[in-house]
Amino acid sequence: MNRGIVWRWSPARGTGVVRTDAGTLVWFHISTLDDGTADIGMPVDIEVDPTRQGSFSCRAFRITRSVPASWHN
Repeated sequence: MNRGIVWRWSPARGTGVVRTDAGTLVWFHISTLDDGTADIGMPVDIEVDPTRQGSFSCRAFRITRSVPASWHN
């Protein structure tokens, strides 16, 4: 599991890009979101499929909202 933030989001297309903490850009489709919503800057946990998607070296197969580390006590 990787952590990152929603870096780009196009509601009209239902696609976006997550930038992982390691700096990898990962393409995703709305169907991979656990609750079907995304906002730019939203922290997420992401499971990555190494299959290329267009110009991206990989794509997401599951994305869930994550709680930023700063929120933990």
